Amino acid sequence: MITMAFDRKTTRFTDLATRLTSLFMTALSVYALWNKACGFERACITTNLSIEHRPFYYILAFGIGYYALLLAVRTVVGLMWFNGDDPNEPAD
Repeated sequence: MITMAFDRKTTRFTDLATRLTSLFMTALSVYALWNKACGFERACITTNLSIEHRPFYYILAFGIGYYALLLAVRTVVGLMWFNGDDPNEPAD
């Protein structure tokens, strides 16, 4: 929708803002998950099967952290190709 209303120069800045915001939110999510998983009193267990939540917090933090790394790489690549064709963009 943005590409229909604005030129490529404007969408470069919206792409950068979106990638930085997404990177911040995923990094914050990883921090919150990792902080919640650490410590015996913080990681709860399920009431019916007594399964500890801690490994699931770690797995989820790892997955989101991997995605944050992907977003960081895409942000750097987008900045390197700021005046050219961004290879991260889907083809029309």
